[in-house]
This record gives sequence, C-alpha cells and structure tokens, in this order.
Amino acid sequence: FLWGSMPDELLTDLAASGRLSDPEVLSQITKRMLRNDRSLSFAVRFTDQWLHIRELNGEKAPDAKLFPEYAKDEELSGDIRNQPSLYFRELLVRNRPVLDLIDSTHTIGSRNLEKLFGLKLPLDPGRRAQPQWTELPKDSNRGGVLGMPAVLAVSSYPYRTSPVLRGAWVLEAILGTPPPPPPPNVPSLEEPQPGHAKTMRERLAQHRSNLACAGCHSRIDGIGFALDNYDVIGRWRKEDAGKPVDASGELNDGTHMNGPDGLKNVLLDRKDLFVRHLTAKMLGYALGRGLTLKDSCTVDAIAAEVKQNGYSIHTLVTGIVLSQPFRMQSQTPGKETVKR
Repeated sequence: FLWGSMPDELLTDLAASGRLSDPEVLSQITKRMLRNDRSLSFAVRFTDQWLHIRELNGEKAPDAKLFPEYAKDEELSGDIRNQPSLYFRELLVRNRPVLDLIDSTHTIGSRNLEKLFGLKLPLDPGRRAQPQWTELPKDSNRGGVLGMPAVLAVSSYPYRTSPVLRGAWVLEAILGTPPPPPPPNVPSLEEPQPGHAKTMRERLAQHRSNLACAGCHSRIDGIGFALDNYDVIGRWRKEDAGKPVDASGELNDGTHMNGPDGLKNVLLDRKDLFVRHLTAKMLGYALGRGLTLKDSCTVDAIAAEVKQNGYSIHTLVTGIVLSQPFRMQSQTPGKETVKR
C-alpha cells in the first residue's frame, strides 16, 4: 500500500516478532513509512489513478500543434505531469490537512511552472530547475489541485477547453457524485462558423436549449465555467474567442460562484463529502478492489475520525491501515466445506 516494494529490516523484524498486530505499532510505523522516500511510489500511483493524470500519456495529451511548448519541452511537460504526485507526497510528509487538496497557500513550483503561471515564486535559487515545495503569492489562483496544469489538461480536450468535461471531472474526482452519461442521440456541440467566433459559454447556452441536455448541464456547466480562465495547459487567460472570460457559474441548487476561488469556497462548504469520497478512493486503492456495501461503515468511520483530527492526512492513511478490511481477509471456503 505505502511503498509498493519489499519491507525494510525494521518491518521484517516487527513482523517476525508478531508486533505488527499491535495497533499502536502499526500507527507509528505508518507515519515512519510515509516519511520514507519510498512513499513517493504511493503518491505517484494513487494520484495518477484518482486524478486521471496517467491519461496525459495517451489521448488526453495536449495537441502538439496548438500547444508546442508542452509537446517540445520535455522538462516542462515532466514538471506538469509530476506536480500533483509531488504535491500529494509533501502533504504526506508534512501531515498537512487533506483540505489542502482543494486549496492551499503552497504548491510544487519550478522555473518552468513559474513561467507557465506567470508568477514570481520564492524558489530556492540553487534549485530553480527542480520541482520544490514553495509558498504561493496571495490571490495566485494556484492553490490545491484545481489550479494544476495536469488536472486542467486531463479535464479538457487536447485542442480546446471544455466546461462540461471540467465540471464532470470535479463532480466525479472531488465530490464523488459523477453526472449520468449523456442520453443517446444528443447532438454534438455546434462548431462556430468562420468569422462568427463564439465563446464556449455562448455555444453551451445554445446546446442547453435542448431539453434532453438541460438537466445534466445545470449540474455540470456552472462548475466548469468557474475554471474557464485556464487554457488547456493551465495558463491564465482573460479572453475567449476575443471576448472577456465570464467565469461566473451557478449550481442547480442556486449557489453562485465566480472563478477558481469561488469554486473552491463551494467545495470547502462541501468538505465532508470530499473527505468521504477521498477516503473511499484511498481505501479501494489500498485493498486493490472495488468497495462493497459492507465497506461503507468503514469509510464513514475513517472520514469521521479525519474530521475530528483537523482533517489530518496521517489520520486518513492510518485509519485505512488499522481498518478491518485492510487487516483482515475473508477465508475462501475449501471444496470440502461447500454444501452440495
């Protein structure tokens, strides 16, 4: 779960002595393992799976002709792909609140990411080319995972942004409430005619006039519009199709928001829903299987403990390690016990 590798000498000795059945020993050894360099493999595999970052190596890769800086600069594209996992690992090492995944005062920065963001970051002068934990300027719009180029790219088309894809991504990955698949025979988004450029908001307004589309889009589009200032590779933009970006949105319950900060406030108002979903995703990852109805009580108990402990990420990981589904395995009955 935490290393994806062989145990070290201490773990082997603890197992041999039978002490790994002691919850207090398990709790302490979990924190030690999270601080070890080997926990990077957990951070990479989990974030790639949870946030869909692995798709950047395939069909979600930004179009090479439209975004040559991503395609041609391997150092930049590497920094973009690695930023979420390196950030997640820093949260593990520093025992930061899991809510830092939604918004935070720090991020992983580098010389390349600084240039992409158009920000001045207080990077270590001797390691500016290397990704590192760094403080963000006030009002940077880069705190948490929603301002990370990798997330913004996997929630876009390779050739353009999509409020629909981004809204659906937030509902699925952050809140665990994915929208239903579109009904059959829904017309595709109309492409603008030459000389008549329309913003994405204008094109979607026409699309939503179809009653078959309106219901789902009322849940999705407002969230996606809040991220519309970011282009496909996460650069900040103020215009779309030659017109000012309108990053205001509304949920179907009437909640209003504007821009990334407004969206983060909406998500933080629903933080317990996020924590429960993150708990379920991590427990499923740790078990290597889909969760069953019987696992729901475990998820609820861990999420409640995380909340009680200031949303500590160590509480989340340790709760999973100490949980019954993780520590116990149901015995498969042998042939001789099967009733005939």
